Amino acid sequence: MGFYFLMKPKLIFNYKQIFEEPFVIYQITKKMTITWGIPVAKAVIFVIVELLMVATRNFWFALGDFIPGLSILLFVGVPYVISTALLKIKPNGKKIHFFLYDLMVYFFTIKLPKSRFAGDQKVLYLTEKEIRFEPCLLERNGREKDATKNTVKSNS
Repeated sequence: MGFYFLMKPKLIFNYKQIFEEPFVIYQITKKMTITWGIPVAKAVIFVIVELLMVATRNFWFALGDFIPGLSILLFVGVPYVISTALLKIKPNGKKIHFFLYDLMVYFFTIKLPKSRFAGDQKVLYLTEKEIRFEPCLLERNGREKDATKNTVKSNS
């Protein structure tokens, strides 16, 4: 009581910036190291975009035929720009790969099976055409005119 001025202030640490630091590759093999580092997420997105461009290479080569050397720039520059732009996007405050994972979980567990929810609980028996309820005995209290008491008589 009253000796709060003698207590040391608590140190509060914020680890948000540390945990949001991306994984970075500095060493490719035992003998080959790079000084600047390559973020893993950016490299994965770059490879995925590059594979999509290779799958549609006829379009990209046709586009690159207008100017000599443009196809090399397209196959390196477009994946780099797309991977940089995608890493800056943070939908719902999440990183893009976590958001895509959550989106896939939602799509395959809720949207695709057409699940319905009410009050955060899955609604069952939506395929049933007729739902029957158990009979319920309604008793009225004699003193109060509108007071009711619901009781269910069980068979046990």
